[in-house]
Amino acid sequence: MAGVSQYEKSAIAQVQSVFSDTKSVKQSEYEVGLPLALGLLYVRVYLGSSFPNHPPRIVVASNVIHPLIGEKQIIEYPEANSWSPGISLLSIIQNIYNSFKSNPPKPAPKLPNFQQLIQNWNKSIEDEQDLLEFVMNLDEPDRLLKIRDQLLEGNLAKVNENLARKNEYDSMVNEHQGEINEIENLTGQLGNLMKQVEVLNKQYSQEKVLEKLKEMEARYNKEAGDILKRFMKKEIDMDEFVEQYQVPVKRAKFIQIARETRG
Repeated sequence: MAGVSQYEKSAIAQVQSVFSDTKSVKQSEYEVGLPLALGLLYVRVYLGSSFPNHPPRIVVASNVIHPLIGEKQIIEYPEANSWSPGISLLSIIQNIYNSFKSNPPKPAPKLPNFQQLIQNWNKSIEDEQDLLEFVMNLDEPDRLLKIRDQLLEGNLAKVNENLARKNEYDSMVNEHQGEINEIENLTGQLGNLMKQVEVLNKQYSQEKVLEKLKEMEARYNKEAGDILKRFMKKEIDMDEFVEQYQVPVKRAKFIQIARETRG
């Protein structure tokens, strides 16, 4: 360990005397294996040139969760908050080990594979009844327009037929009064359908649809966040977390895709 201070050599030697699986990774950076029930858990110890005047930075090499582990897997050991050069590196490692031993770190939950979710879109969307029902309703205006066109076509055929037979029509008005009433009735139905189309066009306008999808996405993201908070507070165990968390996350992603597609 050329270029390493005598103090650092002594500190590492003390750690190696207790934790034999300790090795140098590069200058002033070491890897220490902590023997836990499920196997060795490696931590990286970064001493730096300012050690021991400044506390070492210790990071867990695996993606696990524990009360001592903060962002970027950095171990937030108590001694760092009241550091002094006289604090033993071995005592820090030993305290971390004892904490991990009494409360073993757990594997961090895996986030859903969004790429796979997208590939399975057509199959998985069947499970999203609320979104599916909403999107399916977007076809309602088209259906009404088809009905309107069919009525118009039928009425036009009757009108053309009557015009071609105008001479006969005048003498057959009374005989065909029922058909005339039917045409008037169909015309009234057409007017009602046109009003429904106008209402649906407003209800399912592009802006309304995007706004609704955005609201749904925000709701599911909040639900996922609440589940994550409950897990971090240990209110639910790992199995419950994985089971509950993936549902709102998946739904939020589906809705995001639908919103981006329509946008």
